[in-house]
Amino acid sequence: FNEAKTDIGWGVIYNKKLKIGGYIEFKTDTLPYFQEWKNMKATDYVLGIEPTNCHGKGRQKETEEGIIPMIAGYSTLEYDLKIGAIDGDEELEAFLNKRK
Repeated sequence: FNEAKTDIGWGVIYNKKLKIGGYIEFKTDTLPYFQEWKNMKATDYVLGIEPTNCHGKGRQKETEEGIIPMIAGYSTLEYDLKIGAIDGDEELEAFLNKRK
């Protein structure tokens, strides 16, 4: 998709020590929200970044509030999404500079 558009959301995770990371880019007209979540158990650490079409309040609450996205039966939706890797500080800087 056209990266020059202003309707592109994005997120990056990057490990400065290992100099590796990943990114995600998405169109905000179909995925208007962005969630970050993590699990910090004693022996596990998981970080997730993901674009969504819902607020993250849970199905029941969003249904009660009338904000849950619904589509008609037999309908289809299309999403544009890019996922990639970042290898090193130069690639990180190039990625970030491209979005300024």
